[in-house]
Amino acid sequence: MSWDRVERLLGGGNLERLSHKRVAIVGLGSGGGYVALTLAMSGVGKFVLVDDDDLEESNIVRHVADRRYLGMNKAQAVAELIR
Repeated sequence: MSWDRVERLLGGGNLERLSHKRVAIVGLGSGGGYVALTLAMSGVGKFVLVDDDDLEESNIVRHVADRRYLGMNKAQAVAELIR
């Protein structure tokens, strides 16, 4: 992935600094999953993801993960997506 655009938006060494930051997200449902994905695409390098719920058919429509992750813990599913 090319980080040129992100680096232009953030400025010089900020992308490098961001890659060493650790972000914790508690709750990876409809909001938290997209926050994690967006932060990962912005260059954040390390995450602590916490959610004790599993991805179910009833909440798949509003989640960042898709049907492949049904039955999986939401934190694990999002972790796989942002790797």
